[in-house]
Amino acid sequence: MLFHKLSLYSFLAVIAASPITCLADAEKAVAGVNIFASNLREAHQALQSYGDGQVTGYTVAKKFDHAHRSAKKANLQLREAGPLSAPDARKVVDAYNQLQPETLGVLRTVSEKATSMKSKVGVAYVAQGIVGNFQDENNAFHDTLRQNLPKDQQESLSPNMSKVDSAFTDTRKAIDV
Repeated sequence: MLFHKLSLYSFLAVIAASPITCLADAEKAVAGVNIFASNLREAHQALQSYGDGQVTGYTVAKKFDHAHRSAKKANLQLREAGPLSAPDARKVVDAYNQLQPETLGVLRTVSEKATSMKSKVGVAYVAQGIVGNFQDENNAFHDTLRQNLPKDQQESLSPNMSKVDSAFTDTRKAIDV
């Protein structure tokens, strides 16, 4: 009898904690997207300074590697959060909408600097690798968003995701050697 009551209480405790766990996962996912946006902003600033003698190619690559790692982590956190409730989904969409201009800015800068990158031995190949990895992570992130967001949130985010996908295509063409 005692075991039965303990099992019941344990089960009720797990059920009661479950929404809290989902909320914590959603908050971690939003925080992860915000960290990614911040790291991407730093990488963008380094890229803008590249070629002016202020930063080296190594510094730019290091900043992009840091941004790439935070993108992977944000994607993992979002995947772990699972299907999101409408309020949590709204928070994730808002975080993505803050990330999107950073992504577009980076891609625009890469496109603008493509000619100078091509003129330096090996730089264009490194840029292609960085953009390729960034695009792969972006695609994985978009897939996770599609899996975890309610249909109406997916539809509201779709135009922004399409802009980013199009910008990747244009950037890949610009840096193609």
